[in-house]
Amino acid sequence: MAVVALGGVMGLMGDPEDKLMRAGNESYRTGMGDLPTALALTSAILSGLHLREKSGRGCEVETSLLRNAGFVIGCDMSVAMVDNKQPAPMSREAFGSPLVRAYLCQDGRKIFYCQPISWEKYWGRFTTMIGKNEEWGGFKNVFPALNEEVHTEIEAIMATKTLAEWTDLSAQAELTFAPVATLPEYIASEQAQAAGAIATVPHPLYSEGVKVPNTPFGMPGEDVVPRGPAPEPGEHTAEVLAAAGYSEEELATFEAAGVTGHRPFPGSALEKWGNVMRAATDGGGD
Repeated sequence: MAVVALGGVMGLMGDPEDKLMRAGNESYRTGMGDLPTALALTSAILSGLHLREKSGRGCEVETSLLRNAGFVIGCDMSVAMVDNKQPAPMSREAFGSPLVRAYLCQDGRKIFYCQPISWEKYWGRFTTMIGKNEEWGGFKNVFPALNEEVHTEIEAIMATKTLAEWTDLSAQAELTFAPVATLPEYIASEQAQAAGAIATVPHPLYSEGVKVPNTPFGMPGEDVVPRGPAPEPGEHTAEVLAAAGYSEEELATFEAAGVTGHRPFPGSALEKWGNVMRAATDGGGD
């Protein structure tokens, strides 16, 4: 997680109007450094193997968390390399176009609009959808003069209907949009399933297996899927130490002294997962 700060990613995140967030509680999500770095290393290994096949010459490959932190924000970093200035975190309030913006709906859900840059083509569709085409339909006169009052009025209009209602209306208007989905919704969606984003792997306690994120790519006709669940914390500690030459007596001593053996922090997600696993074991794995 520290590399997300060191690599400049964290400094670009969060709304600058959020005083608490900008005061030091910068935002990040777990895996923002690890996953891109894993993909980079996979690409490097495959490229090295291809080079060896073509030239007969082997090579070392390398990457790092910090190097990939710069890569994932490469567009921002390229600009900073020219003007040597910190790009401002994207403020929703400062973004000028109502056609590229998220709106809060009546039911507390959000819908995000992201029209291509040819905004004149979509402005009439959008204003017609929200019942403002007669007043605001003249793109060349209205759009360049957009102000916060217009944005506020649009937000008020969007708050009069539910996400489902705006989804139907937006589809009818042929706008480019997406509901701001929750993760459970994404996991259950037909699109995620069709895209192969979800995999099911075998698990010793669950006869139907467990769902996990799939690999980010596929190879038709090949078995490119996760091979099984992640090991439990500390699951292989005794096995690894035994292979290193430690006796059963020594392993028992380590366990008794708390040197080995996973003891999750009380109330943590890992403790809750352990409770689920124990309950599944006691219940026969159903």
